[in-house]
Amino acid sequence: MNNLTFRYLKSLLMRQKKLLVLYFIVCFVSYPLVLFIDEFINVSSDLGIIVYGIYMLIMAFILPFVAFRFSFSKKQVDTVYSLPIKRKNLFDAHYFSGIAVILIIPFINFMIGMIIGLITGSIIIPHILGIMLCYLACAGVALLAYSFNTWLVNITNNNIDALIMIVSYLVLPYIVYLAWDIFSMSQSVGLTPPNIMRWIEYVAPINLLSTYLSYIRNYVFDTMFYFKIIYSVIIVITFYFLARYTFIKRKGEDSEQISTNRFTYPVVINVLSFAFITNFNLTEVPLVALIMYLVVSFVIFAIMDFVRRRSTKINRQLIIKYIVLLVAFNLFSIVSKQTSFFGLNNRVLDISGSREFYIELYTPDGSESRMMRVNLNQMTPEQQKVVDDAIKLQALATKQFKEGTYAEGDYEKDIVYVNVGVTKYSSEGYEMSNRGYYTFEIKDIPEIYKSPLITSGNYILGKTY
Repeated sequence: MNNLTFRYLKSLLMRQKKLLVLYFIVCFVSYPLVLFIDEFINVSSDLGIIVYGIYMLIMAFILPFVAFRFSFSKKQVDTVYSLPIKRKNLFDAHYFSGIAVILIIPFINFMIGMIIGLITGSIIIPHILGIMLCYLACAGVALLAYSFNTWLVNITNNNIDALIMIVSYLVLPYIVYLAWDIFSMSQSVGLTPPNIMRWIEYVAPINLLSTYLSYIRNYVFDTMFYFKIIYSVIIVITFYFLARYTFIKRKGEDSEQISTNRFTYPVVINVLSFAFITNFNLTEVPLVALIMYLVVSFVIFAIMDFVRRRSTKINRQLIIKYIVLLVAFNLFSIVSKQTSFFGLNNRVLDISGSREFYIELYTPDGSESRMMRVNLNQMTPEQQKVVDDAIKLQALATKQFKEGTYAEGDYEKDIVYVNVGVTKYSSEGYEMSNRGYYTFEIKDIPEIYKSPLITSGNYILGKTY
């Protein structure tokens, strides 16, 4: 960054004095001001850093607009592009002005809080490293979000589109997760299907920040922790160069025009359409409900396509696309069911490495509730028989689910809910793993239902630990 670019960067920061002052006040009030108040004198410093993390993330969504707002005005963009500064240096000046605001203000307040904490004794020197790591985690996730949002701002041509894209990409991971959750629950039986929520953190800054802080506060620095750091660095660098490339190639006359980049409305609407269609499984649906589903789904699908094309014309391509998506998904759904959810329903309850097993029976009306918990390392033959029978429930449920006879019967007389699972213990405590939830007719599981070992008590059979 040459001297001219650096002076331009300083001028950009000076133009943001009001925002800087407001940001400083908000950070200062949250922390360290509380350290001056007697009843909060022992407030945890890392709590202040977590609050800062939220603020930094919020600024990571606001500052791309502030730093590149000129690109949405034809008058301003012509003025800025006429400056005797290369395009790549222009981008760097605006990009790093946003980073400076995000990082420096919280850091100043953080250092003030550290000094106050050391003087008052609410912070001790050995804790400083952990607090610093929390701050760096917040800063890293904020940089990731800022770089990505800067790219989004630069592929759009007006303020409204930029705002819609940032909000859309923020919520899309959760919409995809919800669509997967609805589909997997309709296709799975018994054992809980794979949860993709842990992958959300790779595309959702809030989840990633929570993961980082959890690692740091529990002093867990394993391979996955360092992998996530490397991943974050790669994302920041990648979207920095993508945004820079887009900015350099951007044409001034595109300002205030409709955004046409393929990663704007085309991607967002197509992902939303796919997620929406996955909720319309038309197999085994009554005729009246089928007609209602088709009408409602087509209207919503058409509205989303209208937004993408900026046209309310219903053309042949729209109808064909809707039919193809609907048919393709329902064929996929049929194949999924016939293959036992692509083999996922054929899993069995894994008790290896576990110490405790439990099985619970209860009726829909709550009139009956019984449970057995047993130490897997100290089982009697009778207890082993119950465990073996419980493991076989998955195969029975899968068979009935494929045949369409699963959970049939009178819910007030013939049905019993069965929950099974194992508990794995670790040095940090314990975690539940591999759970199964079933709904059977009582006549289909007579041995388990009538077992005298499954009682109304809630205790562990065998030696306690």
